[in-house]
Amino acid sequence: MDVRTLAFDELPPRLAYRIWQLRQEVFVVEQECPYPDLDGRDDEPGTRHVLLLDDEDLLGYVRVLSEGADGSDDGGGA
Repeated sequence: MDVRTLAFDELPPRLAYRIWQLRQEVFVVEQECPYPDLDGRDDEPGTRHVLLLDDEDLLGYVRVLSEGADGSDDGGGA
């Protein structure tokens, strides 16, 4: 197993697609979240994408956001 921490521009396209599939499955389908998952924060300079991989299989994911302008700090994991 491998844990990787990447900025948006470091995500290979196929891996980014798998991340978004997983996030959609968890937040939209399983949690029935009515809010858009693609919220414009993935490519912010301070955002990091932390991935748990087994070879090339994506097992887990968390998005770590830098502190927002209002002082809030939020992220989401799948």
